[in-house]
Parts: sequence; structure tokens; C-alpha cells
Amino acid sequence: MTSTSTSTTETAAKAALVAFWVADFQARRAELCDMIAPKGCTTIASHSWVVVMPGDMVLSFTFESAGQGRRRATGSAVCPIEKAPRFTRADAEALAADCRNGKGELGTAMHWRDVVKAEVASLDDTIARLTA
Repeated sequence: MTSTSTSTTETAAKAALVAFWVADFQARRAELCDMIAPKGCTTIASHSWVVVMPGDMVLSFTFESAGQGRRRATGSAVCPIEKAPRFTRADAEALAADCRNGKGELGTAMHWRDVVKAEVASLDDTIARLTA
């Protein structure tokens, strides 16, 4: 096999991989845009806040009983926005204040629509760079 045919094969493989990524990112973008599209939404307006760590990582929490009908968070994990528990703003801010990453950076409370919009913008940027 000549270096020209190897180069052509490698170029075709890279193009196929980029096309796969672009299609995957576009599908995810469509899912996110559908989440924020104006429609009959059943979300309780006051319970629309999530906890986000630096790097746009949305958190899910494990809760246990704290007595007298109260619960406390005992663990967290990164999850996609559609699976993130939603809280009142005050509750999300309280949880975020107790969350730190490995660098000691605090979490923040964000409205779930703002998180989705930021993810869509990030996907748009990535798709643009891949197709340039």
C-alpha cells in the first residue's frame, strides 16, 4: 500500500468519525431544544433550579431521612440535565453551598432552562468547529 492510499484511507476515516460526532451532537441539540420549546409544561415554576458544578456538570443527589419529615443530601453524582432533581431556588442554593469539587470550587444554583441553553450553545460551537 502506498503512502497516498494510506493517507486517503486515514482522511476518509477521520471524515466519517467527524460526521458521526456531528450527527450525535445534532441529535442531542434537538433533544435539548425540544425540552425548552414553548409548550404545555408540567414543571412547577418554583421548583426549576438545579445544582451545577464548574465545567457545567449538573448534579443529582442521594437523600436520606433527617427525621421529622426532613431529608438531607448524603451523596451526589453528575447526571444529564433531564435527570437532575429540581428544587426551589433557596434549596438549590443551600445544596450548592455545600458542594465542592476536587479544586475546592463551589457549586452554583442555576435555572434548568439556563443550563439547557448553555449546553445548546456549547453544542453549536462544537458542531461549528467540527464542520469548519
